[in-house]
Amino acid sequence: MGLFGKSKITEAEAVSRFVSELAASMKRQWPAIAGQLKMASTDNEFMKEERHADFEFLLAAYAVQLRALRNVLPADQAARVRGHFDACIGVALPGGYAESAIGEYDKAWDEAAAAGEMPFHGTASMLFKKLGCRDTVSAGSQTFMNPVLLTAFGAILVDFEIGWWKNAAARHNIVP
Repeated sequence: MGLFGKSKITEAEAVSRFVSELAASMKRQWPAIAGQLKMASTDNEFMKEERHADFEFLLAAYAVQLRALRNVLPADQAARVRGHFDACIGVALPGGYAESAIGEYDKAWDEAAAAGEMPFHGTASMLFKKLGCRDTVSAGSQTFMNPVLLTAFGAILVDFEIGWWKNAAARHNIVP
């Protein structure tokens, strides 16, 4: 036990737990998540990339949960932890796809926020595109992503393992 009854863990250990716990949670929860998405869709075969959907959702969830670092840890520590995450994900999933996808989800969040939209809608929209979702609605001559399905994507992303970093910081003294 460390300071105030908290156990001490390194930043690298916290990242390792984050990566493995979210992956295990996605594996456990995916059947229920897939069911929620099918209920929100007007097309039973709405995803072209259904085989990889749980993996893409996991990458998007990592991106969303990593946003919390800035609010939970001091800026210098948050930057180090993000660096540990990038290194960890690069080793766990070599080839660069995971880092690239997480970067795209981050960018989509930032762009939505800059446009005055709900930031997670940007991430959800990017996920919708990456999964090749075909569920759209038309309004006049324009076609839009199914708003019910898009909202379901966003709600799942925001709710999935919500507060992981806040809880980790409350339970542990995270040290360099």
